Amino acid sequence: MKVLCMALIFLVSLLFGLVRLQNPCPERGKRDLRADNSAALEATCVPQYFDQKLDHFDKSNNKTWKQRYYIYSELYDTYKFYPSIPLFLILGGEMAVNYGTATNNSPMFSIGKDYKALMVVLEHRYYGESKPTPNITTENLKYLSSRQAVEDIAYFVDEIKKKYGMKCNNEVVLFGGSYAGALAAWTRLKHPDKINVVQASSAPVANIYNFRGFNNVVRSSIKLYDDKCASVIYEGAMKQQELAQTEEGQKNLTEKFQACRTLTDKNNRRAFFQTQIGQIGHQVQYNGTKNDSIPHTCSLLTAGGDEISSVDKLANYLIETSSDNCTGYDYSADIKYLQHTDYISKDPFRQFLYMDCNEFGLSITSDTNDSFYADTLGVDFYDDRCKDVFGDKYTSEYIKSQVEKTNAYYGKFNYRQGKVLFTNGQLDPYQAASILESNDKIGYKALVIENVGHTRDLDVESEMDPPALKEARVQIKKIIKGWIKALDFSKPIYGGIPTTCKQAEQYYQQYQQQQAQKPSASPTNSNPFSAVYSYLNMFNS
Repeated sequence: MKVLCMALIFLVSLLFGLVRLQNPCPERGKRDLRADNSAALEATCVPQYFDQKLDHFDKSNNKTWKQRYYIYSELYDTYKFYPSIPLFLILGGEMAVNYGTATNNSPMFSIGKDYKALMVVLEHRYYGESKPTPNITTENLKYLSSRQAVEDIAYFVDEIKKKYGMKCNNEVVLFGGSYAGALAAWTRLKHPDKINVVQASSAPVANIYNFRGFNNVVRSSIKLYDDKCASVIYEGAMKQQELAQTEEGQKNLTEKFQACRTLTDKNNRRAFFQTQIGQIGHQVQYNGTKNDSIPHTCSLLTAGGDEISSVDKLANYLIETSSDNCTGYDYSADIKYLQHTDYISKDPFRQFLYMDCNEFGLSITSDTNDSFYADTLGVDFYDDRCKDVFGDKYTSEYIKSQVEKTNAYYGKFNYRQGKVLFTNGQLDPYQAASILESNDKIGYKALVIENVGHTRDLDVESEMDPPALKEARVQIKKIIKGWIKALDFSKPIYGGIPTTCKQAEQYYQQYQQQQAQKPSASPTNSNPFSAVYSYLNMFNS
């Protein structure tokens, strides 16, 4: 089972922007967090629940379910006399959101605090504790889709704004990484009247049935560090492709790579190649975080000099980095595990696979002789897995048509909405499904961050961040702030604080005019908070 779980972790992490945080919350029952008098701790550790609609597209369906979220309202509660304070919302993707750290310790917070924003993190339906149905049978999973999730967000935004008295068409700024980044961009696309600004990090907005581009980026990213390392992988893959053609060669591979299951079995052989591709791809995708490192991976792959063949170097690397002293996994056991229909809070693998089979595709393949891993893994592996887990209707034609429908719904690379910032790491393989160039006519921007991987710009800021990431954070903040109309309390305030919707709009228009004219005179309040303090002192005197 451990072998299987590790294989599935590689599979899931290739799409997610994994949260790289330690659990900041005390054990349940150890102390009363609400008595702790710490708004940040409560926002981080005390979940809230929202009555969400089950089916946004069936008006006759009145069923609801409890969607989990975390909220940090301390700044908003203090400054809500200003009527146009925005809502900042970070979206959970295809994983549980077990605590609300992002509401008060994240790049979202570093921008949101300047606007005294109401800051929220929202869990995705069918993940974590957000369970629309009692179980995850294939029938019940019909309510799991990005389309439903987009409408979840729009409905949640409306209701949370009502709950907190936001009556001035208060702006909503969305943040998301990986699938959640695409979801954020899609929600702005479908609801531009509700969502004003988006940062979409490492967002695969293009859904690609046969995702060859992933490994093309893996190859180019490794070559940036070590061309010889890339050659070892390709040459080793070519030799594996050759050996896989005969039963004798398959037995040779089983022994050489210490495979967990015999590679004379077609499904186990494909699973073996999928795990191998996933393991190296993971090192590239998350380069520079924890133990994931292209330089370290390449140092292992090139060890031993020319005396050792490329295929043996590859075998040594995979065996050495395996936690189970064997490589690959048992395909049949994998299918049996994915057929479980009970929620498993830490393992959302069935849900993740359902979305790929029904909407996204994004099957990471290597199916031509000049592919990075040679012709070792075709899209048929992924199609067969969908069929084996969810039923016979999941043919290649069906899956391909579902991907095409998703692209028709959202536009694929033809994104048509402004005030969206697409950020991508130069090394990230998912950039092949994202937007890499700005479009001034439509009004969205794109930023590629040198020498970083997947969703690094959404990690908590650190002094250890590479220079390019630090520079990118400055640019990201400047772009996002440039799109927000609400009062920025970190800047000098010209005159008094507006207290009505009309005054807030007039203030913004006047501020824009002053910025365009670049006045030389100092603002009325050189201290950006003096007007706020004066206003608050009225109630303290």
